[in-house]
Amino acid sequence: LDGGEYITLTNSHATPTGGFSLNYRIDKDSASEMTIGSAVPITEDGYFLTARHCVDDGSDTLATLVRGENSVELVKTGYRVVWATDQKEDLDLALIHADVRPYKPFEFANQESLNKGLILGATGWSALTKGDSNPLAGMAVGNLESFQHLKTKKLEGKWMRVRHTVPLHPGDSGGPIVNESGQLVGINSEVRISFSEQVRSLFKKEANRRPARGYIAIGAYPDLERIEAYIEADRESKESLDTR
Repeated sequence: LDGGEYITLTNSHATPTGGFSLNYRIDKDSASEMTIGSAVPITEDGYFLTARHCVDDGSDTLATLVRGENSVELVKTGYRVVWATDQKEDLDLALIHADVRPYKPFEFANQESLNKGLILGATGWSALTKGDSNPLAGMAVGNLESFQHLKTKKLEGKWMRVRHTVPLHPGDSGGPIVNESGQLVGINSEVRISFSEQVRSLFKKEANRRPARGYIAIGAYPDLERIEAYIEADRESKESLDTR
């Protein structure tokens, strides 16, 4: 999200396993001046989940991979916000849509499998800014700390808070938290570090290594029935407009 105009897909080719090998180039100097976030495709017709604070008024650029005939292409397009949580809610989540067909939408993990200590991975925009052309080179690993029901002020349904220790970096907000099978465990939104750790980091360079003591990352696992309802309502609205 945002900064998408500064990414170029320089090469993509099929692999023996049925996937694609991808190489990127990024204008880091220009992109470093942007407020950049990530988004996660969840349907084949262009619906994505992200963090609410990443989308603002929906005027940014979305860069996403779509499947070509014999390759993968990088498409840059605008998007619109279908639904987003209120800023007063303790839930940072948004649903957006773009007229694209993402290469490979994510599947959600079964909630019953999400127990403390589960190995998790996370990635996002920062994976493309580490000097490696492979976006998965920035995949970080940690553990699930808790998966708990989140009480909301206005929202109905069952929304879950995901607390984990996967190291996150600027630009990873709105990106995926995944299990070892690549299934979606949540959408990243923020990082919290204890005050004592912040003080310690001012005096010890080694304290900058992550995850630091007192570090916790926060994400959200949506109410899937509610998200599906928002998507279906939006599809019906689009169909109604198309038939006029």
